[in-house]
Amino acid sequence: MPLTLIEIMALIVALLVVVKIIFVIFSPISWLSFSRKFYSAPKLISLLSLVLAAVVLYFLLFEVSITQIFAVMAFLALLIMSGAAFFAKEVIKIKESLLTKEYARKYWWYILIWLLLAVWALEEILTK
Repeated sequence: MPLTLIEIMALIVALLVVVKIIFVIFSPISWLSFSRKFYSAPKLISLLSLVLAAVVLYFLLFEVSITQIFAVMAFLALLIMSGAAFFAKEVIKIKESLLTKEYARKYWWYILIWLLLAVWALEEILTK
């Protein structure tokens, strides 16, 4: 049976997770080198990621609701938080350097996207 688009997206993510874990465990220097190259053009990566996120959201909405997507985001946020907790000092240092008044001005579009998605989820949940 052929895979659905959602299954293909999940397959890609699962394969990328396995590849990343293999590199991080067996060749962390290679992974660091790849990461440096990957993030060498942050504006391009940001734009590309945003476009891909919109495409993924578009196709997800044929299968699941924004409420369900937010529930999955809760799961992922908690999973990521459990790993980030081991690096609490480093995470706090990064937050201290980023979270200034300039942050909101510089990343207003990112904040707006999250706000719009949250309002959308709240509207869907509260108007049922």
